[in-house]
Amino acid sequence: LEAELAELEASSPPPLIVDAKLRSDAIDDGAFLMRHGFRKVCTQIELDHPLRDVINCPTDTEIKQSVDMPPAVIHAHAAHFRFDRFSLDIALAREGHDWLYENWIRNSLEKRTHSIVVRGQNFVTYRDDGAQVKIDLLSVLDKGQGIGTDLVYTLLHDARERGKSRVKVVTECENMPAVFLYMKTGFVPSAFYSVFHLVRS
Repeated sequence: LEAELAELEASSPPPLIVDAKLRSDAIDDGAFLMRHGFRKVCTQIELDHPLRDVINCPTDTEIKQSVDMPPAVIHAHAAHFRFDRFSLDIALAREGHDWLYENWIRNSLEKRTHSIVVRGQNFVTYRDDGAQVKIDLLSVLDKGQGIGTDLVYTLLHDARERGKSRVKVVTECENMPAVFLYMKTGFVPSAFYSVFHLVRS
């Protein structure tokens, strides 16, 4: 890693951001990163749903392979992410965060690489990873209407109907609304990760 970092910094002028993730109990590896200029930014939680119970599917959600959302709505979704590891890093500019998330959202919605559960302008994207399903992005602009719960239940129903063994998701521990939503819908914690950033500006 020391050699790779030296090569990266020599070949890539600032700004440079390296995003690293370790299991939270990998204390020695975390110390190694910090000795090389990384800062710990946040802790992430991985949650797991075993798909054992029958899951009712809400009737007012749709599953699609691509969704075309107006640029203003995509921008609103990008600005909506406030608890992710890039928002929590005070060394990173908000403009760069929003640019990253606008492109991430657009790719997830339009490139046909993900399945998408949609209700109105709200969505969750996910994809198969062998026998399991991994959630990529969940964003609800219309708060307080139970939409996030319905989106997750629709995803779980789809995964179970297709014979998948489990659904996994990773989110920041600071994102308490998301953690509560996943636990309310039957997810249980399975692992914790420490996130580190090396920033050269």
